[in-house]
Amino acid sequence: MPIMQISITPVGTPSTSYSHYVAQACQVPARRGLKHYVTPMSTVVEADVNTLWEVAREMHQVTLAGGANRVITNITIEQRNDAFDSMEKRVQAVTNPQPAPHM
Repeated sequence: MPIMQISITPVGTPSTSYSHYVAQACQVPARRGLKHYVTPMSTVVEADVNTLWEVAREMHQVTLAGGANRVITNITIEQRNDAFDSMEKRVQAVTNPQPAPHM
């Protein structure tokens, strides 16, 4: 399943604190019922690639609609077609590593 990491940075806001804007953006995948994790620096979402693009656009737009005059959105999408992939599998690969294969 494709995985997206997205970071929304509102600028041009009345305050240096912008957690309110980010919180609105982070509600987008939740409202859609998508598997997602909010981290201190970004949000990670798992869905088909077309849905990920829609979610990214909506998260960006909801931040502008919420009052930010400018928004910087960084997106990374990885789609793996050669094997099953998921957020849980990625985390487990790091927290419970297997020995590296010998070449």
